[in-house]
Amino acid sequence: MATYQVRTLISLNAEADMSNDYYKFVALGTAPETMKVANSTDEVIGVHQYTKPVAGQPGAVAIDGRVLVRCGGTIAKGAGVGSNANGFAVTGGTEGTALEAGVNGQVIPVLLKMRTA
Repeated sequence: MATYQVRTLISLNAEADMSNDYYKFVALGTAPETMKVANSTDEVIGVHQYTKPVAGQPGAVAIDGRVLVRCGGTIAKGAGVGSNANGFAVTGGTEGTALEAGVNGQVIPVLLKMRTA
């Protein structure tokens, strides 16, 4: 079974209902101190952890370390991953490295490599 170990968590308010969006990549929302599910063109800030905020409620975001993400397709162990249009992990990104292989809908561990500056 996959586990997670997070070095840094931050709290941001959900811009919309994110109660079913845990383990997805997130980006900053339009309002201050908010998050939204990332799309493929957003600058990813982290991965939404297992919290279920509705609009305006706080949720946890992992910004580095070993975390769980949901796959949006087939991912090989060691592949670079990023967000697709719905916040799911797909190959070809630079946000992290898959620590296990996974398929669409599966939750796998990823080592996040978020920007530091």
